[in-house]
Amino acid sequence: MECIVDDVSDSTCMVTPIYYSKETTQDRQTFLFDFEVVYTKVPEPNSDGESDYMSSKVKTRTTNQLQRYGRDEFIGQDEEQIKATIYEILNDVGVPPYLGIMKTFAEEIQSILNSPLEKLEKIKVKIEVVAHMFPEDDEIDVE
Repeated sequence: MECIVDDVSDSTCMVTPIYYSKETTQDRQTFLFDFEVVYTKVPEPNSDGESDYMSSKVKTRTTNQLQRYGRDEFIGQDEEQIKATIYEILNDVGVPPYLGIMKTFAEEIQSILNSPLEKLEKIKVKIEVVAHMFPEDDEIDVE
């Protein structure tokens, strides 16, 4: 598992647990992740090596995905095992494993694991990432 050092501070990750108002009999074997990924495609850097984020050529695309992962991939696991699982999750949803995104995601998951899991409905994850290509354009080439 190798993280990409994120030189682009515009890539962010927000993780929000969504709870039922009362205890329910929902699936207790998995966590439901609700992903919203916003890709910002920037033009190639100009002659001085700077990307023009204010250019009219900057484009964005948003994808939404629901993914289920076994609770056993998180509960009772150490920090490194959780990071390895998050690395695989990011790969599944087409997000480069930027160090900043990995760190935030792992910290938020650790916090959620210390909350009342019996009322957890889903985990909402919003990621904003800078890329040179959109996911369906073959592979994402990240900055």
